[in-house]
Amino acid sequence: MTTRSLDPIVNALKRPEGLWTLASNAIPVFGVLFFGWAALPLMVYYWLENVLIGILNLPKILLAGLTKELPQKVLALFLAPFFVFHYGMFCLVHGVFVFGLFAASDAFAGRAEPTTKTFDVFARVGAMLRDGGNFKWSIIGLVAILIFRFVVLWLGRAQWRETDPKRQMIEPYGRIVVLHFALFLAAIPIVAFGQPAIGVLFLALFKTALELGLPQFKIGREAKAETG
Repeated sequence: MTTRSLDPIVNALKRPEGLWTLASNAIPVFGVLFFGWAALPLMVYYWLENVLIGILNLPKILLAGLTKELPQKVLALFLAPFFVFHYGMFCLVHGVFVFGLFAASDAFAGRAEPTTKTFDVFARVGAMLRDGGNFKWSIIGLVAILIFRFVVLWLGRAQWRETDPKRQMIEPYGRIVVLHFALFLAAIPIVAFGQPAIGVLFLALFKTALELGLPQFKIGREAKAETG
């Protein structure tokens, strides 16, 4: 690998957003290396990250519209509940797919048969947060990082002035669709071959590299700012 090929990552780390991204991605890497996370906690961590990003996107939509003229105010008040419903359904289906993928792996290996509780996303995630001390504190750390990033980078820089409700509403989707399609492709062989630690670690590092080194996975003004 040449020095030039590392330029996108080096440039990403020079930006405050890149440092916050590295911090949030460091949590699952430490989880794999020091707490023995298998593939399922890793994928649930990423699912919860998407949910939290969606929650924080709601005030962004409202601020992007309510701080502007009347048409933008009306648009923000319409798009905010639509985003909650649409993004919420997207995340719910995504969560069902995550647990379904691992249930299929267990059934294929003869470890367990799926039940109706297998696809109860909220109950299973809640149980993981209650029973897994390391996992729970990792999610608490993720919440803190995302909130600080929202306060420092979005509120602190008054970024609502640079966007509008429609553009802000669709901002999280580009990251989720592209990134998690790649993650699922990488996760399938991990599940099929017993979740080896090296494979799970590669999955965590792969996501980190994508988010830091490939700004084209972001959309809107953020992508334009990163690429030029």
